[in-house]
Amino acid sequence: MSKVETYTHTHLHTSAGSFLDGVGKCEEYMQRAAELGQQAVCVTEHGSMASAYEFQSQGDKYGIKTILGNEMYCVEDRFRKSLTEAEREGLTATEVRDANRLRLKAPHLLLLAETDEGLQNLYRLNYYAATEGFYGKARIDLKLLKKYSKGLIATTTCVISNMARYFQNKEIDKMTGFFNDLAGIFGPDNLFIEMHPHDLDIQLEYNQVLIELFRKKYEGFKCVLANDTHYVRKEHNDTHSFLWRLNTNGRIDEAGVSTLYMASEDEMRE
Repeated sequence: MSKVETYTHTHLHTSAGSFLDGVGKCEEYMQRAAELGQQAVCVTEHGSMASAYEFQSQGDKYGIKTILGNEMYCVEDRFRKSLTEAEREGLTATEVRDANRLRLKAPHLLLLAETDEGLQNLYRLNYYAATEGFYGKARIDLKLLKKYSKGLIATTTCVISNMARYFQNKEIDKMTGFFNDLAGIFGPDNLFIEMHPHDLDIQLEYNQVLIELFRKKYEGFKCVLANDTHYVRKEHNDTHSFLWRLNTNGRIDEAGVSTLYMASEDEMRE
C-alpha cells in the first residue's frame, strides 16, 4: 500500500476483543473507515490480541491498512498480586479486601506494532501478561516491556494510564519518572504523547500537563491525537455507557464522555 495520507485512528476497541467496553464488530469499523475515506486503522484491545486476525482480515477485504496493537495493563511488578500473609498481618478483613481491590486497578499502556518483530513481541507480551502477570487482568511491567520492546511504538495513553493516575494523585515526580522510563526504552522516535479531544475536566487538565511538562521540555517527542474510539457511530454512545457501567460498577471515567466514536478527519481537526 502507498503512503497513508489520511487521519488514522491509533486507539480503538472492538466488541471482539474489549469485552463490555468496545461496541462494534471489526467489519463495521472497516465499513465506516471506508465511508470516511480513511486509509489505515489501528486496533488496540484491552490486554488482548483476540481481534487481531479478524481485524486484519476485514482490513484486507476493504483495502484498508491495519495496524495491530494492544492497550495493555501495566503495573510496577507483574508478580505482585494479592497481599501475602506477611502483608496481611495486623490488618482487618476490610483493610485486606480494600488493599487487594486497589491492586486490581491496573493502569493502561498503549502499544502498537511497527514491524513484524514488533508484532511478535506484542504476542509475547500478551502471553506473559496472561501466564505470569494475571491478577484480575493480564498485566505486564516495564521490566518485561524492556525485554520485548523492539519494533513497538508506545504512547502515554489515556486518563486511566500510569502517568494520568500519578497526575491525579499529585505525584508529579512519579509521573515524570514513568515518562523517563518509557523514553529510555523507546526514545523519541517510538514514544508519543497521546492527546484526546474530549470535553472532560480531567482530560483537559491532563492534556495541558502533557504539553507543559513533556511536549515543551523534552526535545524530539511528538504528539499524537487519538479519540480513544470505543464505538463506530455517535448513536452507539448509550450502549457503550451502559456496558462501561456494568464493567466498572458504575464508575464514570470514560463513560462521562459521549465522543468516543470513529470520528472523521475534519471532526478530529476541529
